[in-house]
Amino acid sequence: MPLYHRTIPFEPSTTSVQNINPTAQYFYLDITGEVFQDYESYLERLLLCKSRQWTCSITGKNGLTFQEALASEKEASRKISQEFNEEIYLEPLCRLIHLSYLPLERLVDAAYTRFKKYYCIGEKIRYNGREWQVDNILSSTGKPFKEKRAEEFLQLPSSFQLTFQLTDGNETIQLTSSELGKKTKSPISKVTLKLKIREISWRQQQKDAPILVKPELAAQFGLIWFDPTASRAPCLLQCQNNDGKTSLSIPSNHWSQWINEVVRSQDDCLWPEPVYSSKIPSHVYGDVVYVWKVAHVFGDTLGLVPFSLHDLENALCYQDRNALLDALFQHLVILCLDNHEDIPENSASRMKSDADKSSNSSGSGWESVLVRIIRLQLRNISSGESYLSSIAHSILAPKEEESFHYFEDLLSRWIQDKGYRNMNASERLVFLRILCDIALGAEAIRKLVENELEEMQDRRKKKRIEVLEARQNLENEIQQAKQLLEKYSQEMKECGNMFSSGGRQVMESLEEKEEADRQPQDDGYVTSSSNVESFGKRRALSKRQMALREERQRQEQQEKENEIRSEQRKLSDKIALLEKKYRTSNESLGSQLCRSIRCPFLRWHPLGVDRCLRRYWLLEQEGILFVEVPEMRHGTSHWGYYNTRQQLHLLYEYLNERISGEAALKKNLDRRFSHLVHMMKRREAMKEATVKRLRSRTDQLFLNYPRDDGRISRNK
Repeated sequence: MPLYHRTIPFEPSTTSVQNINPTAQYFYLDITGEVFQDYESYLERLLLCKSRQWTCSITGKNGLTFQEALASEKEASRKISQEFNEEIYLEPLCRLIHLSYLPLERLVDAAYTRFKKYYCIGEKIRYNGREWQVDNILSSTGKPFKEKRAEEFLQLPSSFQLTFQLTDGNETIQLTSSELGKKTKSPISKVTLKLKIREISWRQQQKDAPILVKPELAAQFGLIWFDPTASRAPCLLQCQNNDGKTSLSIPSNHWSQWINEVVRSQDDCLWPEPVYSSKIPSHVYGDVVYVWKVAHVFGDTLGLVPFSLHDLENALCYQDRNALLDALFQHLVILCLDNHEDIPENSASRMKSDADKSSNSSGSGWESVLVRIIRLQLRNISSGESYLSSIAHSILAPKEEESFHYFEDLLSRWIQDKGYRNMNASERLVFLRILCDIALGAEAIRKLVENELEEMQDRRKKKRIEVLEARQNLENEIQQAKQLLEKYSQEMKECGNMFSSGGRQVMESLEEKEEADRQPQDDGYVTSSSNVESFGKRRALSKRQMALREERQRQEQQEKENEIRSEQRKLSDKIALLEKKYRTSNESLGSQLCRSIRCPFLRWHPLGVDRCLRRYWLLEQEGILFVEVPEMRHGTSHWGYYNTRQQLHLLYEYLNERISGEAALKKNLDRRFSHLVHMMKRREAMKEATVKRLRSRTDQLFLNYPRDDGRISRNK
């Protein structure tokens, strides 16, 4: 309907005439279709409709009568219906503009880009000489794509791809946006989009208010809708005027709060899917990271050579014995013996000697010591005994009645004789996790951490003194620079005063000389004509000398002023740079102390949590960002990781700073982003170098497999 004074929509009278009296008079207004019982109301509405204060709600034309505005809306709707196919484009357009803060021009640009760059469901495509119809749209994760708001759509990277499911009635194919290619032009012009947006939506006349589609369209497409004039909206405040009447007043900052509470991004298509290990089950991969971190941080104490996370993963999955896993078990067992107060000293020394022996099938070595350590620790470990017992039961199927000693013997035989070679990665991780928990309480680890903490405090004190001294030096430099700048300003003023005073002195000397020449000579005779002529020459010569002197003074003053201005600019830049350094040192005192301190530690808290309660852990040494995806149904978590720069950039673009949890996560990532990208580049370069080296040595690419007779055959 037309708008009165550009903002007020026309509302016809809802009062209907009942019990019509044949003798009474009624007045019908054919323009609006209203019926009035009194002539004054009819005349008032007629004059209102005839006044040129109406605006077409679609085109925005103003200065129209009500009838002209209706005709303009009808003509605009007819033109829109010819170009805009509502069955295809109406729902994407409504989802794009609904609850958006952007102005109308930005919304038109976003809609134009959406329809030009990506297809819609129901749209027909010409591909390989055949006509196809878009049946479904999938995101990069394979999930159905959900249309986004304009703000979210404009933040999509230029490389964002969608997968379109096409059908021609007999065949169905899937193609990405890059495979289909770009459209030559948008199927809808910007003028039509602008008119259509005005037709299907409205915006409350408040600053920074969101645009809303009409209630019937919101109900049709299942969109969140609210009435901004309703008092039940939590963030819409109703204030009272002085006369006691209630008027709507909506502060601009409450709009964003309201939308943040109502609208949450329920579409996870922007979240990059992490990489899951194909060797280790995802629900125990966190234990692999924990064991590797313990071995990496305390490797010197354990006596282990540094190894990568990939090496540990391969060792856990290797079916037979391997040197890495044996060494890790053996050194952890030896370190765990120092943490047992219940073990006598002679028994501990004997167990150490047993652990030092090489493992063999006779039962000596770290396997037997491992059983005794686990027996002492099972009661202190939550659900440890039941878990290990279930593993043993599944392999050996013991009797129903068993004692704790029988369980120890069962576990010992299982590990030493049969079980160790048959254990999978999850079962081996149970023992490694137990040993790492015990080893962290060992005396050697405790002393190492205490010594490092003492050294860390000393380093922190020294670093704090250095930072404070540097800040004091910056303050002194800033003060000296300001004093020098003030001195130059004073010199500039003095230079100007000197030039003006010099000019006055020259003029005064010239006037005095002229006055002296006009005076009669000492002998009483008046100057003759020759004297007058010489006086004129001297006067002209004095003026030229004065002009030359003034020019020289002006040039000298100009050069001096240029010098002073140049020095002032340099000093101003220097002061700005020093003040910036001072602010940086003042804000990042804690971060400077953290960067200067390096000590062995294990991270017990994640970097942050996103909107879906996924926790993120950073492994700086390997340049890998781990993500823990909770599964609420079963109460477990699955571990994946990001190890490429592309995944990291996609995650960074996915995080929303307006969500409190993700804002903290993004801030923590900002601090480590450059280092993480550097480590990823380094790992990718090492991988490429390894591939090139292997390609240059084709004779080493063949694998050796054992034959049935025990000989080795080369696979060619």
